[in-house]
Amino acid sequence: MVSPVEAAQMCGLSYAGYKAAVAKGILPGCVPGMRRVSVKRLEAAIDALYGVDTQAKQKLNSETHFDFHAAMSKAKRCN
Repeated sequence: MVSPVEAAQMCGLSYAGYKAAVAKGILPGCVPGMRRVSVKRLEAAIDALYGVDTQAKQKLNSETHFDFHAAMSKAKRCN
């Protein structure tokens, strides 16, 4: 679980940009009753946006360390 500000940073967005994406239903917001965002839900939403095969990602995670930030940087360079 991370704060909304940390979630925005993970996505490479400003806090305002993150809030706008949450309002549009693109990214998950805080867990009901908490001021925290589920990293698992956030990563799943990002994977869906980039068309990442989540089963392949799970296999990669179980076999090696997955560097989320490196993957996000690579995805940004592709766009």
